[in-house]
Amino acid sequence: MKTRLAAKALIEKDGKYLIIAGRLLLSGNLYYDLPGGKIEFGETPEMALLREAKEELNAEINIERFLGYYQFFTEDKSTHATCLTFLCTLKNKESNLETKNNPDLKEQIVSFEFLDKEKLVQTMANNSFSKLIEAHL
Repeated sequence: MKTRLAAKALIEKDGKYLIIAGRLLLSGNLYYDLPGGKIEFGETPEMALLREAKEELNAEINIERFLGYYQFFTEDKSTHATCLTFLCTLKNKESNLETKNNPDLKEQIVSFEFLDKEKLVQTMANNSFSKLIEAHL
């Protein structure tokens, strides 16, 4: 079993929060998550978050504050991920978010949506994430 440290962006716009829907290429299963990903060697969590937002969404973001972390296990239970989570905003509120250039070969982002807090927690369906949101938003 492996562990992975990731940086995740809870991007707020007009009182709603961005969630991505992705498809795992090996299984084809759909999943929901926040934008972000693995912190590469030599990166700070903030550097990773700025890079991932550009790769996954073609967006530039402002990092407002650190919220805390949530955890999950990958679909095949081979990896335990801990996600350092930051409240963020879009640098340009009229950003044309786009997911087609994501370079991650293990996943394919198929859509994104801004959800209110309650719907976000329901869609993520992760107890660790729910506790984070309830404690910090």
